Amino acid sequence: MSILTHRIAEPLLEFGHGQQMEAPKDGLFLFGPLEGPDGRSQVRLGVIGTESGVGLSRRWLERISLHIPGKVDAKGKPVLWAPAWPGFEACFGIALPTRGMVELAVKSGDIDHCIKKNNRADAVRSTVLLFADAIRAHIRAEERRPDVWLVVVPDVVYRYGRPQVAPPPKDERTPSDITSFKDAKRFFQMGGDLFPDTVRDAET
Repeated sequence: MSILTHRIAEPLLEFGHGQQMEAPKDGLFLFGPLEGPDGRSQVRLGVIGTESGVGLSRRWLERISLHIPGKVDAKGKPVLWAPAWPGFEACFGIALPTRGMVELAVKSGDIDHCIKKNNRADAVRSTVLLFADAIRAHIRAEERRPDVWLVVVPDVVYRYGRPQVAPPPKDERTPSDITSFKDAKRFFQMGGDLFPDTVRDAET
């Protein structure tokens, strides 16, 4: 039995003025983005994260707004995989603020409680909702609405929120409202009932 394979060439990226290139940095620097800024002078940016995360975002925004030199090899020659960054406005034709027009702080304790739940699916879901609900609450209550939200992911979420990673230590885990299939099976095998009040009424 033979297997027939087909090689599909990697598509080019399209930039301003209908130009196409392979490297995104080169394309943005030479031709700009595919779509213009629609007359705006600055990106309307929202930032959400912990208090320390919001502070770190300001430093990051300030850095990518400016020129960043490219990396060089041992001989001092530029490497192809890390070219220089000309700055956000030079690439996109619109300025990037050094802080969000809206900054939402999520409590670190709430994040720890969610991401360390003993049910991993519920842990990720609860953590995502923590950020999403805060953004929805702002949109419902405030008139200032950012076009783009920058989510600063804490280290604890990166550590425990990915698939196929070790769960938190047992002494740090928090209870979940969702029962795993394994726990539910054990519960019913031991004679448990989802409606204990109904069972007691039937016995009387």
